Amino acid sequence: MGKIFESTPAYQKGLIGEEIVKKYLESLEYIVRRPDDTAKSGASVVDFAVEQVINDSDGSFSINWFAEVKVKSPTAYAYGRFQVYMFPKTQIDLYKRYVKEKDSYIELYIVDEYRESIFFGIISTYEDSELEMPLRIEDKTFPLDLEQSNGLGI
Repeated sequence: MGKIFESTPAYQKGLIGEEIVKKYLESLEYIVRRPDDTAKSGASVVDFAVEQVINDSDGSFSINWFAEVKVKSPTAYAYGRFQVYMFPKTQIDLYKRYVKEKDSYIELYIVDEYRESIFFGIISTYEDSELEMPLRIEDKTFPLDLEQSNGLGI
């Protein structure tokens, strides 16, 4: 990535968010590294490949998955009744293709700079993927697809 972008506040916030999540995952004794498909520029669909090594009486084995970190503040929806996180539909579709290609799942972490909290959900190929399961609150059903004025979905 070019030096000009590395000095932007958004880039710096992203690095801080990644470090927070990395330290959290390592505190659970997971092995956290960059994915094998990371480009030389540092670009990748996801931020981390995560491995949990389990030792039991039959020996040891590993469980592997991916983690993606986003630093976001909630957006007011439905006249401020709900605080939600919005993602471009194309980005979620990219994550879905990635988990299908890798036959794994992604833990999507949101580091909320406003609430100073971490939230996460799972994106998988299963129909009951955590972030895809409908949730009804009052008169709204989440997740929801919205079309922006430019025709792009969020």
